[in-house]
Amino acid sequence: MVLPATIVSEVQDIKFDLQSVDYPIWLPDQSGSFSSKSAWQNIRKSRVLEGKLATDEALCIFKVHGPSKCYCCTEGANETINHLFGDGNIACILWKYFSNACGILHNSNENVRAKIIRWWLIKPVNKVHELLLQSLPSLICWETWKYRCNFKHEGVRIPIPRIIDQISNLLYLIINSQFPELPLSPSIISISHLIDHITPKLEIKLVKWKRPNYNELKLNVDGCSKGNPGSAGGGGVLRDHAGQMIMAFSAYFGFCSNNSAEALALKTGLRWCLDHDFHRVTVESDSLLIIQMVKGMIDSPWHMKDDIKQIQSMSSLGDFSFIHTFREGNTTADLLANMAEHCKTTTFFTEAINLPSKVTSTLNNDVVGKPNIRIRVKKGNFIFDPG
Repeated sequence: MVLPATIVSEVQDIKFDLQSVDYPIWLPDQSGSFSSKSAWQNIRKSRVLEGKLATDEALCIFKVHGPSKCYCCTEGANETINHLFGDGNIACILWKYFSNACGILHNSNENVRAKIIRWWLIKPVNKVHELLLQSLPSLICWETWKYRCNFKHEGVRIPIPRIIDQISNLLYLIINSQFPELPLSPSIISISHLIDHITPKLEIKLVKWKRPNYNELKLNVDGCSKGNPGSAGGGGVLRDHAGQMIMAFSAYFGFCSNNSAEALALKTGLRWCLDHDFHRVTVESDSLLIIQMVKGMIDSPWHMKDDIKQIQSMSSLGDFSFIHTFREGNTTADLLANMAEHCKTTTFFTEAINLPSKVTSTLNNDVVGKPNIRIRVKKGNFIFDPG
């Protein structure tokens, strides 16, 4: 009587499981769980600049909430924050030295805000370079402030080379804590030289589809979403111990996320197996997240709970095991999923001759054990080539 008619019909269409326990859902977070972090992110106003925080938020530490002047030890008079950290005698020397050492153009006319933002927006060549670009501006400002306090309160002038060494040493400690395997030394020149001669270490594996045991079946499934969320499809193929196809499907799911598409593809394959009395099946998916949800190792997002529960319920009706595989070992299902999204149709195949030629080719490669190459960058591992 109170709600609009459209809302009433939408509520009436919701299907309830009267046997299940009610639980609250916090809609602003995908997990459905309330947290102060998700609440804060939902109500705050954030601004984004090229994928980074806007300058007002990123540099809030340098924002002056009071007098805009402070005592500057180099001039012996009241000076602005920008003069102390940006174009004062000490600051200017430090910025120029470290800019030249790192191959960054130094502009003496920039204020401190512009200097820091320019450093932070430089595209890094690797993770070590990124850490240097993010850390060094703060270290320069910190040591400048220490110099000012030493002179003002103790009358001590710290030599410029000592300040440079201190900044270099702090940078060395920061980088070494994150990348202890690199041959670093506490010198900005050597660190800059090192960055120019390191490359990420690649992990190369040969991955191939493995046949199931004798008198067992294997179901490979995959899902895709173009846009995540976006137009989505799923695919799967059921094979015997000889690698011969029993069934394959290519199903269109409409608009949903990658994880939802993965779950729907898994549910579609399980439903077909049960409907055709195949109850002893090994299920492979390249989505480790979905496998962990189905096994109950992690909780599923609220919008996927029903799908995961249905998968768990169906798997209890037979001898189904769920294992994770790499994408390179799941190429046939991947092709079928992308085909469904592209054609916007749902098709089941029971004869390999009716499959598209690309899918048939991957099936044949799997049967003969032809591997695919998996290349990944090993995080935090580098190769140093002094040249």
